[in-house]
Amino acid sequence: MIVLLSVMMKGSGYERGKAHGQALKTQIHKAYQELCAPIDLPPAQKTRHINDFLEKLHKSFPDMVREIEGIATGSDLAVNQIGELVLWEELKAIASQVSKESSCTAIAFTHTPDGPVVGKTSDIEHFQQPYYVLEYIEPDTGYPLLSMGKVGSTKTEIGINQEGLCVATGSLLPCDDGEAGIERMTLARIVLQVASNVDEAIALISCFNLIRLGLYFLLVDASGKACVVEKGIAHQGFRFPDHNGVIFATNFYMAPVMRKYIDRSAFYYQNALERYVTLLNIASSSLPQEGLKGMQKVLRDHSFTGPICAHFEQLGLCSLFAYIVLPEERKMMIADGYPCQVTFQEFGFQSFTGGS
Repeated sequence: MIVLLSVMMKGSGYERGKAHGQALKTQIHKAYQELCAPIDLPPAQKTRHINDFLEKLHKSFPDMVREIEGIATGSDLAVNQIGELVLWEELKAIASQVSKESSCTAIAFTHTPDGPVVGKTSDIEHFQQPYYVLEYIEPDTGYPLLSMGKVGSTKTEIGINQEGLCVATGSLLPCDDGEAGIERMTLARIVLQVASNVDEAIALISCFNLIRLGLYFLLVDASGKACVVEKGIAHQGFRFPDHNGVIFATNFYMAPVMRKYIDRSAFYYQNALERYVTLLNIASSSLPQEGLKGMQKVLRDHSFTGPICAHFEQLGLCSLFAYIVLPEERKMMIADGYPCQVTFQEFGFQSFTGGS
């Protein structure tokens, strides 16, 4: 039984968006008021960034712009207001405001008795928690997918499609320059809708710049192939699993070509380094051989330094969601709360479609 905030979206972009907007209208209005009101940019500058994003998104993925239009219709907000809600973190960064983007951990065991296993946390501030939504998306063109997204937006933080491709993401703060492109988590959503495997996902991600903020994409498909794509605004690097089939990412650049683009002023930088050391130790332990059970232990880790299950309220680093994805089985397991305190709920495509 689904107990998380959830929505089912089917059909054309506009139909999907309208279903989202109607089902989540109350939450969308609250999110817009809470997340967008503090953005300290002149209205004309804000509008310019939003319009530029929508124009570039329309050029390559017009169906996604229609989805934004549908969200606006369903929620009784303007299209530019939904565009602002999609871009609120980027706009705050452009305004040089302190912004605590989700600072997450992601790790994959690619060869286990349970097949490939992907784990991730959402390390966020408490006020963001009500705006996470589990989406079942069945587009009229592309692959059906399960997505943990954000209300009133086209974002995906983690998800899996019907082909068994999983995308797990986390924030990066780059200091490179380049022409603005597509909002980062919207690109993650597009990957799930368009790509069927890691190779196709890499090719798609490589075609686009981002807007002000970076992102890592941990990609794992049903065959066990995996890669981390570390993206800045206009540059990217790649990392692949170690000899034990383990790969992971926190919130800084590790690909050699990307290290010069690290912005060490990110509020989560020191914590990200500490979590990376914890994951290095986990990678050389017996946990990867334990598959699903091992991943649950990882996400509940309380190492003294660099714990994966974070309870740092003063830093805005709280693991208020955790996820395990099983690409072979096309399943996602979600801990709605600190993973050390709650059980993981299992979701598959049949959770929404009613199939067996």
